[in-house]
Amino acid sequence: MNNFNIAPVRSLAKDSTTNNPLYCTQKKILVAFDFANRVICGLKYSEESRGLLKILEKTSFGCGRRMIYYRDTGETVTNNYKRFSDSTVGLDIESGHEKGRDTLKSFSQVCFSPARDGIATFII
Repeated sequence: MNNFNIAPVRSLAKDSTTNNPLYCTQKKILVAFDFANRVICGLKYSEESRGLLKILEKTSFGCGRRMIYYRDTGETVTNNYKRFSDSTVGLDIESGHEKGRDTLKSFSQVCFSPARDGIATFII
């Protein structure tokens, strides 16, 4: 018996996942992203169907770095890259509701991710 499940972030051409998704063992939620198409989604494991169910999807969201999960608040912190700026964003892990944002004006993208326009990246 296989102990895994495969679910696409979104079925789009030229997708790219450059870092591992975040898995919350407490809530059985996987937060994954497709950086090239600017999509982030949450998938929750269902005991009933023994599979992953999509619980949230945000488009126009350029997540490309590792996420941090805060168990006490149920929030994940990640980035949202747009050309020439990068934001650190706090999201509710179950709903995707934005809890906070801090934007930096920058010519680079934070962390180790390929930029869509081919600009080399580095950590700020």
